[in-house]
Amino acid sequence: MKKLMHFFSGLLILVSLSTLISCNNDDDSSYQPKGNYGNAMMHSQTFNNVGWTQYGTSYSCIINDADITQAMVDKGQVNVYMENGTGVWETLPYFWPITPAYGVSIEIQYSLGQVRIEIINTNFSQTSDPGSKNFKITSVEPL
Repeated sequence: MKKLMHFFSGLLILVSLSTLISCNNDDDSSYQPKGNYGNAMMHSQTFNNVGWTQYGTSYSCIINDADITQAMVDKGQVNVYMENGTGVWETLPYFWPITPAYGVSIEIQYSLGQVRIEIINTNFSQTSDPGSKNFKITSVEPL
């Protein structure tokens, strides 16, 4: 019985040593793309009391924002938020279901130096004038 215990003890030591010897330092570099991992440059600006222009059955507005560069349009990120009147910022695009058949949709488009926001009823009936709204635009430059 003692010989069997010595055998298994020796085997356990060999397995433990081979495991420790075969492990190398943890190196995650092969799992991540090479490049800059610094902080992204982010811009944020609030636009208050934005007015609307009626186009057919919808309303739209254009917000000029010089922080939106061509690099952001090509490879960065632009986010638009609308204040809902209670201090809460809603992420756009946004959809409010009115009935099972239709709702109100707020869509965004952005390009160099500007954001276009459109409010439209999904059944293409006349949209109500949304009145003055506050928007926040955040833009992130690519790394």
